[in-house]
Amino acid sequence: MLQAHVAHITAVHPALDTRIFVKECVTLAAAGYKVSLLVLGGKSEHRNGVEIIGIPFEGSRWTRFIKGRRLLKQASLNLKAAVYHIHDPELLPLGLQLQRAGFKVIYDAHEDLPRQIAHKHYIPQFFKGLAAWMIERIENFYASRLSAIVTVTPHIVERFKHIHPLVVEVCNYPDLQDIQMTKTSWSGNKVCYIGGITEARGIRELLDALTHTDVELILAGEVSPPQLLSELQQHPAWSKVDYRGFQDRNGVNHIMKESVAGLVTLRPHPGYMTAYPVKMFEYMAAGLPVIATMIPLWKGILERHEAGSCIDINNTSAYSSALEQFTSDEKAAEQMGMKGHRAVQVYYNWQHEAKALLELYAKLLFH
Repeated sequence: MLQAHVAHITAVHPALDTRIFVKECVTLAAAGYKVSLLVLGGKSEHRNGVEIIGIPFEGSRWTRFIKGRRLLKQASLNLKAAVYHIHDPELLPLGLQLQRAGFKVIYDAHEDLPRQIAHKHYIPQFFKGLAAWMIERIENFYASRLSAIVTVTPHIVERFKHIHPLVVEVCNYPDLQDIQMTKTSWSGNKVCYIGGITEARGIRELLDALTHTDVELILAGEVSPPQLLSELQQHPAWSKVDYRGFQDRNGVNHIMKESVAGLVTLRPHPGYMTAYPVKMFEYMAAGLPVIATMIPLWKGILERHEAGSCIDINNTSAYSSALEQFTSDEKAAEQMGMKGHRAVQVYYNWQHEAKALLELYAKLLFH
């Protein structure tokens, strides 16, 4: 059988993006596909069986939308792949052009874009409601005309099922080979927050709660906007923070080994209510109990598996108590950490999700 050529395309994500490259592209390459990854502004290399094709580009958000899309279109047509898999909403017009040219095209919706508008700092507040309404209709128009839609949560699957007959859930669960269970002790007074650091993600509430505890926080990730960092450094609790900036996978694994609990305490905005926080499952995979925002979806998972606790992040006293719960009770931390780890081993892992991805490709190419 001839080796089928498939191509993933992104205009905004880095070449080694965890979902696009590490999980999807590498999985397809390991399954025997010839895989190309077109990356706007990236560098070309061959890695893990994937041909990464960097498209030189510099420019603003708007020039990326216009000029960058033209560059990606030409590069895509040159490949003549059997399937194109696009990862950015701004590439939907390109996806439709490829579909009409006779290729099969998959749209990978990484988030519930209309509900995420509330967190886009570059969109004026007064315009966000109308923008969300417009974006949903534009996204639906293009996505409904492609070969298939892949997305990351049951909620988004249900949304797209109303406009397309082939919608597949491929969640961003941890790769069991990527995050190893290395903890041997749950004693100590350190907790960790790993991920994007913004006001919407609850950093101020976290520092307020930290003020009233003897807990130390290992904080890792990029601060956005950059000037927020100087404001946070003026907070009375900053002396309890070990800020390590962006960390690669080895750095993240080391932080989780040092900590006794992991935090996903984002503000309960609409965009987060139906999202699966990847870090929550990574904490669980590493054997860390989780302290999470009181969002029903997250609460249900943690309670079902007895893998952590949920708090109202606006209740500083309760937040502080939750932070101290695991640093003062090693047995509870270990028990919840181990239960979370087992849940990921059985239910919430990439090895399970990879099967759904491969089944979709087989259906598009060979049925």
